[in-house]
Amino acid sequence: MDIGAVRDGLAFAIAEAGMDTVYTYVPERPIPNCAIIEPDNEFLRVYEGQYGPDYASNWRVQIIVRFATNSKETTELDNVLNDLVPAIWENTDVNRLSVDKPFILEVNGANFLATNINVSIDMQGGN
Repeated sequence: MDIGAVRDGLAFAIAEAGMDTVYTYVPERPIPNCAIIEPDNEFLRVYEGQYGPDYASNWRVQIIVRFATNSKETTELDNVLNDLVPAIWENTDVNRLSVDKPFILEVNGANFLATNINVSIDMQGGN
């Protein structure tokens, strides 16, 4: 089980999909367009597999684009999701993926359009 490798693999898949900036931590001042990878609730899950325990980790990828003051920014978020969702699904060991509805995010006095991609990624077990 290598949590760092799972995080790095997720970051690589997001970067390969064309995201400008990928943070593997919560930055003080995110710069859109960006993705922020952080552990989600029920971060690690262990369940009985065919040959012993299987492991999964749950992640939240917050996607931030410029504030939706017009349809251009709304379309921009749609386009980012059109690229990211298939890239994450195809390039990681994800077994569950969902996207929350978009929302306005305030960070350091500035407003951005954001959403969360929620993923559960299978991890290799072992003692």
